[in-house]
Amino acid sequence: QLNRGNREPVGRTRGEGQEDQKLAEKVKAGFASSASFKFPVVQVASFKATVQLSGFVISDDQKTAAQEIAKSVVGVQEVENKISVKR
Repeated sequence: QLNRGNREPVGRTRGEGQEDQKLAEKVKAGFASSASFKFPVVQVASFKATVQLSGFVISDDQKTAAQEIAKSVVGVQEVENKISVKR
């Protein structure tokens, strides 16, 4: 749900929205710099320092690794891992 004036979701200030965007970018950068795993179809969203991961990977190990990378980013308080494993 969006406020009409500033396009931020209800319950989040513009500053929080900017911080969440930076946090999501840091998680994506963590994925990109991972030597073992690449996550081309994993989406990252952040709301009030909770990061949500979604998309697809090819193994349980990749799903776990994505969560661990996200958790390791400074500022991330919680990770919701909604990634699906392609079988």
